[in-house]
Amino acid sequence: MILEIKIEVLPLVKAFLRHKHPITPFELYRNNQYGIFLYNALSHLKPVGGKKVNLAKYTETLRLQLPEDTYSRQGLHIHPQKVVDFNNMVLYNLDEDFCNWMDVCTSIKGGKTQDYYFAFRENYRLNENNLTLKCMEKKWERHRKRVNERIYA
Repeated sequence: MILEIKIEVLPLVKAFLRHKHPITPFELYRNNQYGIFLYNALSHLKPVGGKKVNLAKYTETLRLQLPEDTYSRQGLHIHPQKVVDFNNMVLYNLDEDFCNWMDVCTSIKGGKTQDYYFAFRENYRLNENNLTLKCMEKKWERHRKRVNERIYA
């Protein structure tokens, strides 16, 4: 028997995951880093005190499918803070892919960086609503600043 749970994700996270893995539904196996993270985040539902996590900005839903034996071992609940952590991990990987893309394109090809921004979005099937040009410029600028600080330190 296959069980299904849903978690909240950012639209950008869902778009990035769609590029990397089939997500309709996302099968929760330990064969990729996202599956490993979510598998280890599963728990049996128990009341947890503490600060409430606001998930209002996570407007998309990611359907997770897991086998019944996983449910019996791990549980069928992912704590809201783990959902936030998962979104942050995927965004970090997106930033890393973007910076690597830009490093390769600018060092090998030369040319206009704006063309590489558009090519990255096209390659990952992202759009202006998910990842704006201004956001990409700032990410690249911060990355270049960190790299230059390490080189000239």
